[in-house]
Amino acid sequence: MKKTVWILVIVFIAVFFSFPVHAESSDPVDQSWERFSFKLGGYIADINSSVYLGSDTLGLGAMVDVEEALGLDSSMSVLRAEVNYRFGSSQRHMVGLKYYDFRRSSTKTLEADITWQDKEYKKGTTVESYLNIGIFKAGYGYAFYQDDRISLAASIGLFVCPIEGGITASGGSTSEEDIVAPLPVVGLSLDFAITPKLFIKQSIEVFYLEIGDFKGSISSFTIACEYDFWKNVGFGLGYDVFDLKLEANGSDYPNIDFIGKVEFEYSGLLLYTKIYF
Repeated sequence: MKKTVWILVIVFIAVFFSFPVHAESSDPVDQSWERFSFKLGGYIADINSSVYLGSDTLGLGAMVDVEEALGLDSSMSVLRAEVNYRFGSSQRHMVGLKYYDFRRSSTKTLEADITWQDKEYKKGTTVESYLNIGIFKAGYGYAFYQDDRISLAASIGLFVCPIEGGITASGGSTSEEDIVAPLPVVGLSLDFAITPKLFIKQSIEVFYLEIGDFKGSISSFTIACEYDFWKNVGFGLGYDVFDLKLEANGSDYPNIDFIGKVEFEYSGLLLYTKIYF
């Protein structure tokens, strides 16, 4: 996953700086940037996630690979909704919202001992487990360079990630955790109009923060091709990569009060329909 992220970042940077050069030598495109768009679609995503919850000193607890140990799905389809709005006479100001979530549950007989919230679940125990991770993102961007073909923007935003996980053993022992992680991000985006109907759109957002016994990071990258088949209706095909890591030992970070680690990664194909004005 990390190798994939870096490859995509390099591609983004290369395209980011090469498009203005190509645009100057290309015929102009009579392009008016869409003021409003609503996108509805979904992922076919590959997922990798690990969790450690317990009172041991961070770094000493064994991470639980929830796909392997608990039998949670490592690939799934996920519904996604997104709204974007450009405002101002120049349409350089942008705000956006998007939401999607990953809900997984499983029943499995353990093939090895695991520890969850200081409770040990022995090999051979049948357990029911779930791990739900929602992703809600709100952001603002400003196009510092924009013409009829290119829109380059810097952005700030906030990811809010509700995380719920739990295990129930056949004997009745239950361990659950509920976390809401608000994490700010900064980013860059590039929209390029190949023709008045065909677009390449890319964005990259990152965050890293360490406060006391809290560490958190996010990296998100999207590249998509959109085609406006009809007036006010288009379709998109893209690829999306997301990486979330949390590590905490209490309440050093606002609204996060837990002891443990959460690592969640996905990458996948993105398909969607777009309504725009």
